[in-house]
Amino acid sequence: MRKYKRPFFIILIPLVILAIVWEYLPEANSGDRIALIQQAAVPLGGQIIPLSDEETADLGGARAVKIRYPFDSRDWVLIAVDGSRNSGFIHDPSYCLHGTGWECVEHRKLPLEDGSAEIMQFARNQERMTFAFWFNDGRGTFSSMLGYWTHRMMRRLTLGLSGDIPIMMSLYPLCDDAPTPENWNNAARNLIPKLLPQDKK
Repeated sequence: MRKYKRPFFIILIPLVILAIVWEYLPEANSGDRIALIQQAAVPLGGQIIPLSDEETADLGGARAVKIRYPFDSRDWVLIAVDGSRNSGFIHDPSYCLHGTGWECVEHRKLPLEDGSAEIMQFARNQERMTFAFWFNDGRGTFSSMLGYWTHRMMRRLTLGLSGDIPIMMSLYPLCDDAPTPENWNNAARNLIPKLLPQDKK
């Protein structure tokens, strides 16, 4: 029986040590990319919307900005969150919506010039909600939570050498009628790439 226990402890002990060290391993500071988003909003006619006290409390230390943009005959709102100070805030937005009675009725990819976003449409009784959701690491975009946590893990292990922490971004229209596929494609070509300047290195 002992010959089976030894390999188990050989694996378990390093994992326990790694888990303890991981908590104390510093995460290198990311660039102030929230400030970059604010700067990029100026030539786009963007208007910063102050966060409410409730929204600020929910962030729990994470940094965020909310900006309103006029584009394609309607107004759009971007919410960008840097979770480097509170990674627990970063989550798939559909989790919260499902918990409050919303049901996902559409879910599709939105191709971008440097990756892709997810377009989600939710319904609750007669209400409808549509938004695009993605992460931006300064070099490209993706919408996978697994991809986000992989980026975070590699960045911590390399002390920041693997790149910036991905910023969580979501975009939704301020109107009652849902954007058409052409509206989204137009935003993908002419708005989303300008929201956060990319690192072309």
